[in-house]
This record gives sequence, C-alpha cells and structure tokens, in this order.
Amino acid sequence: MENISDEKPFEVLLTSDSVGQVCNTCAWDPVTGSSLHQWKGGTSIPHSLSLVGSDYLLSGQPNKPLLNLWQVNRSEQVPIRMFTPGPVSALAVSPSGNYLAVSVQENINIWQVGTGALLSVLSRHYQPVSVIKFTRDGSHLVSGGEDGQVLVWSLVQCVARRTLPGQEKGEVGQVEPRYTWTDHSLPITDIHCGICSSGPFCRVFTVSLDQVCRVYSMIRGEQLLAVSFPQPLTALAVDNMETTVYVGTKAGTIHTFSLLAPPRDISVTVDRLDNKTLPGHKESITALSLSMDSLTLASGSEDQTVVLWDTASGQSVRSLSHKGSVVCVKFIPTPPALLRGGDNWNPARKLVSLQKGLGQDVFQCNILRKEDCGEAVNWKSQNHINMVSSGDMKEEDEDFTIKELKEINNQLYKFALKKVLS
Repeated sequence: MENISDEKPFEVLLTSDSVGQVCNTCAWDPVTGSSLHQWKGGTSIPHSLSLVGSDYLLSGQPNKPLLNLWQVNRSEQVPIRMFTPGPVSALAVSPSGNYLAVSVQENINIWQVGTGALLSVLSRHYQPVSVIKFTRDGSHLVSGGEDGQVLVWSLVQCVARRTLPGQEKGEVGQVEPRYTWTDHSLPITDIHCGICSSGPFCRVFTVSLDQVCRVYSMIRGEQLLAVSFPQPLTALAVDNMETTVYVGTKAGTIHTFSLLAPPRDISVTVDRLDNKTLPGHKESITALSLSMDSLTLASGSEDQTVVLWDTASGQSVRSLSHKGSVVCVKFIPTPPALLRGGDNWNPARKLVSLQKGLGQDVFQCNILRKEDCGEAVNWKSQNHINMVSSGDMKEEDEDFTIKELKEINNQLYKFALKKVLS
C-alpha cells in the first residue's frame, strides 16, 4: 500500500466504476486529485459501498449473492465469504457499525455485524428495493423501492426478539414501518437523511424518476416540500446545514436550489426557487456527494468521469477519468488505518460469515465491542477466542462423554462374555 502523504487529508473521496479494470474502489485526495489507495477484486453495485466503523469496506456484487469485503488498509479482499439470500440491490451499515442492512429484491435483511446473526427480514415493498439509508443517529432505517414507496423503519423494533412495551401486539418479526410515504409515482433513485436535531427526528430528502424531489419530516411523518424538475432525477446531495440541495438528472445536468426562503406552497417547480444549473456531464448523473465542509461537490456519471465542483462559484475544479460508468461517489473521513499504515491496524470488531436463516427460538447476548472482552482477545487473528472459554468447556464435556461411553462399552463386553461362557 502507498502511504498517504505527510499532509494527511482529513477526508478522502471514494469512487467505483462498473468495469473494475483497474480496481474496484479507489480513494482520492480531493485537493490534489492524486490516488491514495486502491481496493481490488470484482465490481460494486450502486448504493452499496459502506464503511463498517472505520476498519472495513463493504459493498455488494452485481448479479451475485456475495459481498465484497476489504480491510481499509489492504488492497486484497478479506477471505471471508459473506453470502446473502440473493443478488444485492442496496446495502447500508449503521453509523455504529453494529448492524448491516441488505436488500434482496423486495426484502430487507438485517444482520448483527459482530456475530453474523440474522435479526430480521422486512417485507413491505412490493417491488425491488433500490436505496437503503440509516439516519445519522442509527435509530431508523429508510428504504426506497422501484414501487415508489419510501418506508421508515424503527431499528429497535426490527431487531427486537419480543414485543416491546407500548408496541401493538402482533407476530414478532413482522415489523410494520413507522411511516409509509407513497407520493412518488416512479422508482426511488436516492435518499438523504438529514441531521437529527431532536432525537431521531430529522428531515428526509428523496428523488425519483418522476422528476420530483420531496422533503419529509420525521416528527409527524408529513411531506414538507415537493420540487418538480424538467428531467428524471437520479442522484441527491444536501449540505450539512440543510440549506442547499443538489440533484442530478438523466440529462447529465446538476440542479441546485436553496431552502433559505421556502415557498408557501408545498408543490412548486424549480423555476420558482433560487436555483442554479451545473452542466458538466454528457450522460446521466449516477451519484453525488458533498465534502464535510460542503465546499466541494463530487459528481459521478455514466460518461465515465467524476467531476469536482467548487460549490461557492459553481465552477468545475477537476475531472477524474474512469474505465466505466461511475457507480459510487462518496466523501468519507480518512480511516485511521490508512494514515497509520498496514502494521498498525487495530479493528474494533471482527467480521464473520452471515447467518442464512432466522433463529427466533434462540436468545443471545452478543458482544459488540472489543472493549467488552478485555485484553486477552486477539481480534486480528482469524481464530476467534471467547473470553468465557466456551471452546475449552466444550472440549472438557466431550472428553467426559467419551470416557463415560468407554466405561459403558466395557461393562457391556464383560456382561456378554460372562453369558457366553456360562
């Protein structure tokens, strides 16, 4: 691995294309445009590239029931086979890194990352799920599908093994969404969950091929604003202050509008708002992402380029060429393991293979953090050692059983021999 420069950028830009000829995913310095690190092996699907904490990188493979998995400080994939029930259409990891949500057709599967236990299967979409996002506090999951529905799920209800106090009685595992928004008439293409100002209550932004960008409130579950555009919308980004919204279109243009002076009407056209247009791509926009200071916008397109924009002036700063259609563009804080190098990787969790079926009859108390285990656990080794020494106890039980069976067999032999001789 090439070490990151001494300047140590506080954030990097991740990009992936549909070909994977050079690499699956590449980390770029957004200031200089230089390549910092590459993760190799296969390709990734849109809306799937996610960080597990700051230790692993995870994505879905096209047309395969298997996930790509890398250590952030290694180029080759980790030799752990993480199979899913079918080809993945979207993927998201909770901000804490403890839960993994994967959509397979109309179903959303939720696993616990540290144990691989399948906790819940959500089935309320009637067409394939296209986007999954967690809220910033990790308390809710928002899913959008090709059926035009946007569903908000309470994570605690999704992973609960029994009916919670105050929850309506029903079959455990059959979770109902907290909100169901059906205002869109065509497939959902992107979702953005805003900053949670008071508990889990935030604003949710959605775009769809029906040419409308909608804003919802999670306090009452109501629609706040619907902005219509002249082309189908394919990507979305919102600044940290939630004052400026960027949307990408199938025509290759990027529209931006301000929320500082919202209109009186809920439904408006973009012409009635303070808006700008960035005509920088020749084909459909596939992904948008804003830097942490919201001063740089990165846009990926089917024209095989990623363009970096200065948001203040609206000018194109730099273009990054790829070998195929860009499927992922994402700004992330620089993982510490990338800064320290390969010899200083200290993961906070260990990833394992995913459970294939629900085990509702088994009650488990799973360890989520390495601090819960003490210093005796070697989290870097492939062979996990439990602090409770359950493996040693199992071996002792097996030895005792073998000795007991040998004694019984010896007694049966003596009894049979005595009867034969008599």
